[in-house]
Amino acid sequence: MSVADLEAKAESVAGTATKEEKGTMLLWLHVLGEAFAGELLQRLIPLRYDTEHRLEGVPRERGTLICEMKVEEDMANGYNNMHGGCSAYLVDVCTSVCLTAFSPSHVSLSLQLEYHQPIPVGTTIEIVSTTRALGRRVLSAGCEIIHKEKRTLLVSGSHVKMPPSQLPSKL
Repeated sequence: MSVADLEAKAESVAGTATKEEKGTMLLWLHVLGEAFAGELLQRLIPLRYDTEHRLEGVPRERGTLICEMKVEEDMANGYNNMHGGCSAYLVDVCTSVCLTAFSPSHVSLSLQLEYHQPIPVGTTIEIVSTTRALGRRVLSAGCEIIHKEKRTLLVSGSHVKMPPSQLPSKL
């Protein structure tokens, strides 16, 4: 994806995030779309990306990323519903990308999901990721997968991350 393509796509994403933050988010989705389960991420549509940075009158930093996609057969388990591993992957990626405006590099400490309802093939879902805590040592974000038409909660998740450890330098 060229810089011009990223800039054009960033213009189509609503929200208060800067053009650079939207570009970084899209670049991460593009890079991840070239790796594990890339075909899945290539169908993910970022709709809105909001960020608030610590300014006078703003008590804390926060961000929200809203994406959309249709559940297709390659995402299904034997019951023709979205596989739990697929929803876990989407929560992992979407919460991680939501955090990129605040910390460009982080690794997972824990990922926890609760499955509220099955998600049949053909369902259009919204994935809403929101930052919860943005510390120097630990970052956390929550995520909800929502049925787009019915507005019902299908999956909720929590993701805790940290900056990667620095390897000791050799003397």
